[in-house]
Amino acid sequence: MRLKRKLKIFLVVLLFLGVLFQGMTMFRSGLIYDFGMGFWGPNGHDGVWHLALINQVLKGFPPPHPTLSGFKLTNYHYFYDLILALVNKLTFIPTRYLYFQIFPIFLALGIGWLSFLVGYYWKKDFWTGFWLAFFNYFAGSFGFLITLWRTGELGGESQFWSMQSISSLINPPFALSLVVLLAGILLLLRIKKWCGNGMNMSISI
Repeated sequence: MRLKRKLKIFLVVLLFLGVLFQGMTMFRSGLIYDFGMGFWGPNGHDGVWHLALINQVLKGFPPPHPTLSGFKLTNYHYFYDLILALVNKLTFIPTRYLYFQIFPIFLALGIGWLSFLVGYYWKKDFWTGFWLAFFNYFAGSFGFLITLWRTGELGGESQFWSMQSISSLINPPFALSLVVLLAGILLLLRIKKWCGNGMNMSISI
């Protein structure tokens, strides 16, 4: 894939802004402030839960329940927490930095870059990939209009029971699933191309 310099700049700026804006929901949490450690928005519950689970997940299978002593944690998707726990053991980077500052960058970058590649290889067009990445970063519902009409306030992020793009990183397992899904679609597109090339070669021979 060869892109003109101007198109590369557009793509780099998009990826930078996408990571920055999606990461704003995570980056400020887990840091030490004058009042102590800060957690913003849903991270005040979900982030603390995941940090507790990361510290427990390597202690057994199923792991001990972080909030119920003597109980095992079952029926829960802790694969993402297991990844962070393993990285913590290998690198000794504190789990709060991994969860709130480091992994969100990789997840957001993966979502944007893979979205671009899927669109690019799907239609063989830069702008298809660009806009697919753009909307996966910044698209959202108009649920805030309903809240504005009803209460006069801006809100309603989950008005239609669907997670908005800007909030993807608040639910890291969901964000990771997007990366896996996009990688799978990209793999299928590449396999289709390879198989198509093979068929063309066999016909020409």
